[in-house]
Amino acid sequence: EGPVSKEPIAIPRMKPHWLAELCTDICLSATGHAEESIQFRASSLIFELFWQLSQQGRCKGNISVVASVFVPFIPKVLSHIDYLSSLPAKGQLRKDILPCVLFVLQSAPVGLVRALWRKLAKRAEGKSLGRDSADKYGGIIGSGTGIGSNVALSSLLPLSQTSQINEDFAMDEE
Repeated sequence: EGPVSKEPIAIPRMKPHWLAELCTDICLSATGHAEESIQFRASSLIFELFWQLSQQGRCKGNISVVASVFVPFIPKVLSHIDYLSSLPAKGQLRKDILPCVLFVLQSAPVGLVRALWRKLAKRAEGKSLGRDSADKYGGIIGSGTGIGSNVALSSLLPLSQTSQINEDFAMDEE
């Protein structure tokens, strides 16, 4: 068993699909609009987009490819988390956007999601290590080095592929 070739497979550089980025950016921006009907329409458009593409992906057997196109949606939703958390628990915006996030998290390739979490953890470095931050951010003291952090993408892929993925998800200077 195992790979047919012992040579590493070249993984193409990850680039978000421009149309997926455009649609999600516009709709997420519109969810913060002052007019409630525009908010609801924008969130329902996001939900319809994700629902339709997830159903097509299930039928064609390429659901992980479809979900991987929308991995950049996760940091975008996380940047709106303060607004989303201020909404009612059973509000329409939450009902529409959170299933989309769950679809991406459940269906995207595990290595891609791990690389994204590492990128996000590096950006938030230092926020969960102090005692006062545990109260502020709701974490457990010492959780910055928690269980499961020792599982790396490098244990799943050859070194050449791991370095390529790490370069693709290199931290942006923002």
